[in-house]
Amino acid sequence: MDYQTAATTVVKPKLEEIFGAMLGGAIFTSGFVAALKGADDKDKMRILVEAVCTNQQVLAMWGDAQTANQKNQWLALV
Repeated sequence: MDYQTAATTVVKPKLEEIFGAMLGGAIFTSGFVAALKGADDKDKMRILVEAVCTNQQVLAMWGDAQTANQKNQWLALV
């Protein structure tokens, strides 16, 4: 799966499901903007996922273990 598809059809909906449209969208957008610096799809996905998974609200909701598990799942998409 390419980065754009993975980000918008998997990562964003998951964040919106867990955090609601407003907060989930904000967490996603901050990671998506950071990922613009990426050189290729894998790099962009890595930057997006790192930004999301280091967000304090994500860590507070999921905890370290679940966040690490979700991170690995998302990174495997691209």
